[in-house]
Amino acid sequence: MPGSTDFHRRPPGAGWLAALIVVPLALALIGTAVRDDTSDSALPNPMISTAPTLTPANGRAGVVMAPFSLQHSNDDVVVSGQVPDEPTRTFALDRVRTLLPGSNVIDLLSVIGGITAPDLTGLDGVLIAGSPLPDFGFSINGGDVILTGTAESEDVTARVEDAVQAAWPDLAVVDDIAVITPGFAPPQAPVSPGLSGECADLQQDISGLLRTPIQYEAGGARIAESSAPLIAELVKELKACPQARVSITGHTDDTVADAAGIELSARQAKAVADAFIRQGVSADRVTSSGAGATEPIAGNDTEAGRAQNRRVEITVS
Repeated sequence: MPGSTDFHRRPPGAGWLAALIVVPLALALIGTAVRDDTSDSALPNPMISTAPTLTPANGRAGVVMAPFSLQHSNDDVVVSGQVPDEPTRTFALDRVRTLLPGSNVIDLLSVIGGITAPDLTGLDGVLIAGSPLPDFGFSINGGDVILTGTAESEDVTARVEDAVQAAWPDLAVVDDIAVITPGFAPPQAPVSPGLSGECADLQQDISGLLRTPIQYEAGGARIAESSAPLIAELVKELKACPQARVSITGHTDDTVADAAGIELSARQAKAVADAFIRQGVSADRVTSSGAGATEPIAGNDTEAGRAQNRRVEITVS
């Protein structure tokens, strides 16, 4: 009737009835998800990385550099390791040739894209500080920079350390530079026994090249591709002295059990011997063996020391 305030309602339809059931159920599920997410048994979020943080020997998380080294021996400067691109390689070699004029620069660098490599823009300061050392060298491996050579005073050594720390502040400096007091005669360079003429210096040349360690894949006995230029340079030296006999000895650190270490070092030495033979060194001139961890040249209580003990020695006669 007109003016009536009564309302006539239709009975609820199927949509309303479905909503009355679905909405409470959805709210219950959301509450369960929230409780599960905050519980100790929550599943990891697939969008969050759970990869471990790499920590090098110096304890600075995340600083793990590709190998890079420079070794000065007589007139030779051996530059080896890995760089991320060709411009970096060109830059490094150019700076060495400019700051060490008259040196025979031996390029053993490998270009490997995507690696974490040291910033070489500070290389000038390192080379200038190390120039008074006739046998200056450094090796970057992981989180350490290992310095080698002989200096006339602690002041010279300190300047080298400061330059290296300024160039690579995130790396730990391991100073193996020997201070030789004035008037002291340093040990004579090794001479190859039984060899004469230009080959009399073969042992010295081989030892100088091996200041850059031969690298293996994943701690095994297969020579890493990054060491191919070093192997080629060693072969070049050996083929220039065809009368020289070659003895190759592999060494490990003490993290490998005695028997396993001897077996691994023997396989690594044999891999070098096989590479020499494949590249033209006569097989009857080459022998190989493994010493395991029985002949360390540094302490095994630090990663830097263990890295020095993992090596291949080559003796010529």
